[in-house]
Amino acid sequence: YFEAYDAYTHRLENEVTWLGREGNRVTSLVSNTQNQLTSSQEELLRKAGCVCTSPHLNFSSTDASLNKKYGNIMGHYQFQGMHAEHPFYKLMDHGQPVSSPSSSRPSITTPRPVPAQFLFWDKPHKQWIFAPTLGSDSGVEFGSVKPSLAKCPGDPPARDNWQYKSSV
Repeated sequence: YFEAYDAYTHRLENEVTWLGREGNRVTSLVSNTQNQLTSSQEELLRKAGCVCTSPHLNFSSTDASLNKKYGNIMGHYQFQGMHAEHPFYKLMDHGQPVSSPSSSRPSITTPRPVPAQFLFWDKPHKQWIFAPTLGSDSGVEFGSVKPSLAKCPGDPPARDNWQYKSSV
C-alpha cells in the first residue's frame, strides 16, 4: 500500500513540475510573440514615413475640465493597421476598475467599459481625428489642427496641437 502511495505521490510531483515548466514556456512564447509584433508594427510605421514609430500612443490632458468631460476617450491607443494610407489606432482598456454600487458588502470591481474610439487620418479635412467609427467624421470630439502636416499622429507637427469639439 505504501509503495503505491509513494509512486502516486511521485507521479503527481512530476506532473506539477512539468506543468510549471510548460507554463514558463508558454509565458516565454507569449512574451516573444508580443515583442515580435511590436517590432513589426514599428517597422511598418517607419516604412509609412512616421517619425514616431511607437505602436502605442497616450492621449491625455492636464486640463481637469477636459479630463472630466472627455475622459472616456482619453487613454492608451494602440496601432491597428493602415487606413487612407495612414496608420490608425484604437482606444484600448483604460486599466481603471469601476466599483460596483456601494453597499454593506465588500465592493466588486469590474473593468471600465471602453467605448469604441479610433484615432485616424481624415483625408477630406486633412487632419487627425478621434471618432467612434473608423473612417467617419461623425461624433468627432477631438482633432489635430487643420491642415496637419504630420504623417502620423505622434509626429512632432501633431504633438500638442489638438483641439476639442468646439473648434474641430
